[in-house]
Amino acid sequence: MNVQGADNPYQRILVALDGSELAEEIFPVVLPLAHAFGSNVSLIRVVEPVEPPVYAGNMMNHPPQIYYGDLAEMAKQARSEASAYLGAQQDRLEQQGLTVSSLTPDGAPAQTILDEAQKEGTDLIAMTTHGRGGLGRLVFGSVAEAVLRSAPCPVLLGRVQRN
Repeated sequence: MNVQGADNPYQRILVALDGSELAEEIFPVVLPLAHAFGSNVSLIRVVEPVEPPVYAGNMMNHPPQIYYGDLAEMAKQARSEASAYLGAQQDRLEQQGLTVSSLTPDGAPAQTILDEAQKEGTDLIAMTTHGRGGLGRLVFGSVAEAVLRSAPCPVLLGRVQRN
């Protein structure tokens, strides 16, 4: 079955990745959909702003200091790593016959994914979640939950658990 045209509910699928193997576990779920519907797949890896680490010295004798290093170089390296990672994923998916593009926007992950989904006219957002609840979600935050709550389209969440 290959559905194309106006009856295709999943013309554009946005796959959110963070560079981890856990995030890539969405592929066995989303790729059959992309093949079946002839979908265009956009891979996204958000590049978070580089924050200077704080060195907290001995508070009695030395006040805390901020290490700036070369923030521009750190940001450039993060973008380069994100682009290389998505490029490899894109090549792999294109070899499987899919039409794939990649995005490496800057920003906070959840809001940036939502913004790009809106801008791209995405029909489906696909991503994994660790399935944390309660305190784990409060401590670690949940990009998946934030995307699910505010997405402009359906969201396909693949739950992964690693011990």
